Amino acid sequence: MDGMAIITNKTGVNYDLTDGISHSFQIFDTGNNLNAPFGENWETTFFIPSDPDVYAQWQLSNMGDLFGIAIDSEKNVYFTTTATAGGNFNVGSAGPGGVYKMNADDWSISNFITTGTGNNQMPNQTNLEVGDQGVGLGNICYDKWHNQLLITNFEDGKIYRYDTQGNFLSTFDPFNPDDGSQGLPGFNETIFGINVFGTNTNDIKVYFSRWRDDAPVASVWSVNLDAAGEFIGVESLCFDIPFQNLGTNLPKPISDITFSSDGKMYVAENTLDKISFMGITGFDNELPDQSMVYEYTFDGNIWTKTQDYYVGNFDINRNASGGIALGNKQTKIGLDCEAIIWATGDKLKYIGSNINNFDNEVIYGVAAIPVSGNNQSNVASTSIYVDTDIYGNATTGVKFSVADIEIYRDPNSQSALTISPNTTICNGESIQLNISGGSNYEWSPALTLDDSNSANPIATPTENTTYIVTGEGGDCGGGGTASVTINIDDFNFSLGPDIVNCVTAEGQTLDAGEEAQSYLWNTGETTQTINATTTGDYTVNVVSPAGCDYSDEISLINSQAPTLAFSTPNNGSCPPATFTLNDESIPIESDPIVAWNWQVDDNNYNNSTTSIGLQNSGSYAVTLEVTTELGCVETLTIDNYLNVFSAPTPEFITEPAELSKCDKTIELINLSADYDSLSWNFGDGITITEDTVSTYTYSEVSDYTIALTTVNSLGCEKTFYKQITPATSIPFFAPNAFTP
Repeated sequence: MDGMAIITNKTGVNYDLTDGISHSFQIFDTGNNLNAPFGENWETTFFIPSDPDVYAQWQLSNMGDLFGIAIDSEKNVYFTTTATAGGNFNVGSAGPGGVYKMNADDWSISNFITTGTGNNQMPNQTNLEVGDQGVGLGNICYDKWHNQLLITNFEDGKIYRYDTQGNFLSTFDPFNPDDGSQGLPGFNETIFGINVFGTNTNDIKVYFSRWRDDAPVASVWSVNLDAAGEFIGVESLCFDIPFQNLGTNLPKPISDITFSSDGKMYVAENTLDKISFMGITGFDNELPDQSMVYEYTFDGNIWTKTQDYYVGNFDINRNASGGIALGNKQTKIGLDCEAIIWATGDKLKYIGSNINNFDNEVIYGVAAIPVSGNNQSNVASTSIYVDTDIYGNATTGVKFSVADIEIYRDPNSQSALTISPNTTICNGESIQLNISGGSNYEWSPALTLDDSNSANPIATPTENTTYIVTGEGGDCGGGGTASVTINIDDFNFSLGPDIVNCVTAEGQTLDAGEEAQSYLWNTGETTQTINATTTGDYTVNVVSPAGCDYSDEISLINSQAPTLAFSTPNNGSCPPATFTLNDESIPIESDPIVAWNWQVDDNNYNNSTTSIGLQNSGSYAVTLEVTTELGCVETLTIDNYLNVFSAPTPEFITEPAELSKCDKTIELINLSADYDSLSWNFGDGITITEDTVSTYTYSEVSDYTIALTTVNSLGCEKTFYKQITPATSIPFFAPNAFTP
C-alpha cells in the first residue's frame, strides 16, 4: 500500500470505463515515478478490490460525494461527505454528515459515523421541503499522537473529536458559538481544512482554516491539545493569505492542510461561493482555475509564506481544486524525500493551453509539483499529471470532479524499527525494552517506564501493558511506530486448606497441580504429587510456564474427635412436651468444639444447649453432630431418647342437651378411655371427682360449660368440654282466675 494515493470525487462523474459506474474515490500508484513524463498524462496503475462486492461499495450510490481523507496508523482510510461541488448534493448511506471507513485489509467500506443527533452521530440538518440535503462536512485528519480523528463540520462550524472506534469524544467551537441555524454557520464561522502537527503528545496543535464572509481572505488558525488529546485554550491566528482579485472576486478558502517532516505547512485553496436559498446558506459554484497552493514556514514566532505553487497549464495556472499531499520522487540513486507536492486540480491540461498546439490531452486529476517551487513559465515542464476523472482517459474532462488527496507513506520512508518481542514477566519484576532502527524515540504509556525517550527503557508494569514507541529514521526521515506487549504472569496454584485428620494422617496425597514446569517439595521430592505420611508442614516451590517462582504451604495435623455425650433433665413428658438438651461432650484440649447440630423429629437445632417442643406422643431419637475448631466432625445418636407419653381420651354426652324450667336435670354418659381418675366441673361452681356420677340437677336454668378432666397413670391429663344451654322455648302458664 505504501506510495499509493487516494483521491476523492465530488460530483459522481468519475467512473470506471470498464463498467461505466461512478465511484466516489480512486486509488492509484504515485511511488514508482522514476520514469513518469513531465507535462503529459502519466498512465500509472489504478487499483481496485479483487472482490466485486467490495468494489460495488465504492460506488456513488453507496458513498455519495466525498472530500476529506485521513489514513490512520493501521492504514484504515476515512472519508468525509461533501456538498462543495454546488448544485445537486449526492448523499450516501451515511447521510450528509457521514464519515465512511475503508478497512485496511480488504478495502471494504462501512458507515463509520452516520448523520443525526443520537449517540456518536454527526449533526447535519436537512430540510427536504426546500430541496436541501444538508451542507456536509469539511475535511478530516488523523492525530497519530492520540490515535483520534478530527473533523470540521460545515453545519455548525465546530471541530469534532472521535476515536478510531467511532466514539464521539468532544467538540471545539472557535470564534462565536453556533446559533443552531440550518445550513452553513453564522458570519465568519465556517471552517474547512484541518491537520495536526507537533513532536510529542505534549506539544500538538490542531491547525484549521477559517472561511471569511466579510472579506475574500483565507486564514489559518490553531488550538492546542493536551496530553490526552483534548482541546485546551482558545484559537489563535497563524496567518491570513492575502486576497488576489483575479476578476471573479470570489473567496478562496483553504480546504486542505499538510505538513512536511520538518514542520513546513502546505495549504491548498479551493475557490467556492456561498449562496442563500429560502433562508438556507449553501454552496453554489466552484472555480478551481482561480486557486493555488502555498508553503508557509514558522521561524519560532511567525508564519511566513515561502513558496507559491502554480497548478496546471490552463489559463493563469491556478487550477488547484483543494487537495494536497507530500510524496517522494524516485531518482536513479534512491529517493528524493518529500520532493513532490501532489495537488488536485481541474484543467491541468486543456486544449489550447498545452505547450504543443497539436496536443489535445485534457486532464482533470492531480499534478505532481516540485516542492522547490515552480513558475508560470515552467509549470508544464516540471509537473507530472495523472488523469483521474474517468480513470486515466485523457481525452475529456469533468469539471469539479476531483477533491482531496492523501498518500500512504511512501516506499522506504518508514523507519525499519526493530523491537523486543512480546513477553510475560513475573509480578513485581522489571524488564528492559529494546528498540533499534531509528532515533528520537518516544514511548507510551510513560508512567511505568524509567525513561520514555530511551532506546532501552526499563518497564515495571503492574498490569498487562502494550507499550507503543515512535521513532524517526528511514530513508526519508519519516517516522515509524512499533509496539510490544508485556504481560504479567497470571499463574495460579494452591495446595488447598490445611488437612486435619481426626484419627491418623497417614496416606494423604498432596497435589501441586499439573500446570507448573517443575516442583520441589521440602521433602526433597520433585514430583507433582507426594504421599504425606507424617504430620507437619509441607512446602512446595514451583516454576510457572513463564518461568516465575511460586510457593505454597499446607499443614498436616493430627487431632482426635471429641467424646460425645448429652443429657436432658427429663426425658419423658406429657404432650405437648418441651425438652432441654445439653451437650456434655469432652473435646481434646487443643481442639475445642465450635459448632453443634441437634436433629430431633426431622428438625435441626444449634448451640450447645437447646430447647425443643414435641406435640405428638411417641419415642424420639436424638442426634448430635459437633465440629471442632480444626474441622473434626463427630456424631452421636441415641434412639428413643425422648418420650412423649400418651394422654387419656375424655368424652361424654348429655341427655337432654338443653335445660328447661320443667326439667333441670341432665343425664351424663361418660365415654372416656385410658384414664385412672376424673373430675367433673359443672360450670355452676360444683366439682365432683366420683366416677359414678350419672345425673346432675341444676338449680337454675342458664348457660353452663361442663368440663370433664381425665388423668392417666403417668399423670397426663386432658379435658373435654361441652356446652349446656337453656331450651329455646320455655312453657308459659297463665292464670285462669283473678282475685278481685
